[in-house]
Amino acid sequence: MFQQLVKYPSNFDNTTTGFFEKGGIPSIFGCIDGTLIKILAPSKYEEQFVDRKNEHSLNVMLVCGPNLKFYDASVRWPGATHDARVFKNSKLCERLQNGWRPFTGAIL
Repeated sequence: MFQQLVKYPSNFDNTTTGFFEKGGIPSIFGCIDGTLIKILAPSKYEEQFVDRKNEHSLNVMLVCGPNLKFYDASVRWPGATHDARVFKNSKLCERLQNGWRPFTGAIL
């Protein structure tokens, strides 16, 4: 089910147009951000899940389009993990470092 709901579009024309209409910046293919999702305290490695707000959470990285549909997600890091580390260790970062772009001049 995850792969059916969280995926890049097959055509980015509407995506880039949507972002341009919202922000006036061309060639955007997605917006990326991290968020903390509260969880119950796990019994194992509990301290790793305590975030900067002193709550137990997962640090989740998401990429979405102008229509707020999710294109990419990394949902495996404890709340104490810094956003930069989540991104650096994501499959998206690996793909970008290997030269993947959905189209020439694409901006995330």
